[in-house]
Formats: sequence, structure tokens, C-alpha cells
Amino acid sequence: MTEKQLKKFCSLDNRRWLEPWSKGEYTYACGYAILVRIPRMDSISELENDMPKDAEGIIAKTHTQQCEYHTVSGYNSPLTVKCDMCDGKGKDIDCPECDGYGEVYFENDYNNYEFVCESCDGSKRVDICPECKGTGQDVPPSERTDFHGFDFDARLLTLLSGLPNCKLGLLNDKGANPFIFDGGIGAIMPMIKW
Repeated sequence: MTEKQLKKFCSLDNRRWLEPWSKGEYTYACGYAILVRIPRMDSISELENDMPKDAEGIIAKTHTQQCEYHTVSGYNSPLTVKCDMCDGKGKDIDCPECDGYGEVYFENDYNNYEFVCESCDGSKRVDICPECKGTGQDVPPSERTDFHGFDFDARLLTLLSGLPNCKLGLLNDKGANPFIFDGGIGAIMPMIKW
């Protein structure tokens, strides 16, 4: 897994929650209702604060319980549609912040300002679509979808489906559920049934 792929799990709905961090022999990514752990990436620095406080505890708690695992790789939510921003490509698209110009412009009553776009570093293109996180598919935020009798956010299942050989363990519908994939493990929260 690359650093860019890992960062997909740190933000949804264009909100940045955390940057990936390393602690001990592992590297983590966390956002919204999902936590991913992979072997340590030297390019990711140590966590400088206590947030989230117990990532390893969540992993340990969910992965020590017996449960039935179901394949997520290749899963397509019935709510999934082709991403409008990247036209279903998922990667290598015109930068949405600068519209493919490599620079952003601001003006007010006094001046005009021109800056190199920080989203694409002036290259005019982005490697991963920020809307669909590189999947090419888009799901409305917080749309509920059924997965073997459990309700999950369809966008999170779409992210998991892009992981190699991903399987989701179903423990309960009110707490974290484990998932495994080639190269790592994690935990995902279901959407509580009302």
C-alpha cells in the first residue's frame, strides 16, 4: 500500500481528520468510522499526540473475537454510481482546485493574487480523485447499505472493496467490526439501526 492509498482512509466528504501516523512497528490511518493498520512505513512519522487514544486497543478487541468473514473485494453497493468529478477514472485527472491550470487566483478590492496550487503542486493533475478517493465510483455520503444483514456506510464499503482480498468480519451491529486484507487489518463501524 502506498502513502496516497493510505490517505484515502483519513478523509471522507473532503474533510481531513488525521494524517496517517506510525507507532511502533505499525502505520495507521483513521477517519470517520474506519481504522486501518499496516506494517510500518518509514515515510510516515511517529504520532505526536494521543489522538486517537486507543487505535491498537480497537484493533486488538475486534481481531481477537471469533466471527464469520465475508468477501468485500469487488463489492459494488447498489447505491454506487460513476464519479462525476473523474468520470469514473478514479485517478490522473485535472486538479479540481485549480481546474487544471496549476495556479490559483484570488482577488479582492485591493489586489489580485496568484499562487501555485498546493493540491497538485502546480502539476495541473492529481493522482487520485478527491471525490471518490480513487475508486471511480461515488456513493452519497452516509448512505446506508446492507452487507450480510449489517448496515454500513456505502462509501466505506466501496473503499474497502478496493483493498486486495478484503474480508469483513461481522461481530455486532453496534460496535467495531474487523476486516482483513492482503497487507493489513482494520476495524469499521456499522451504521446503527434505528
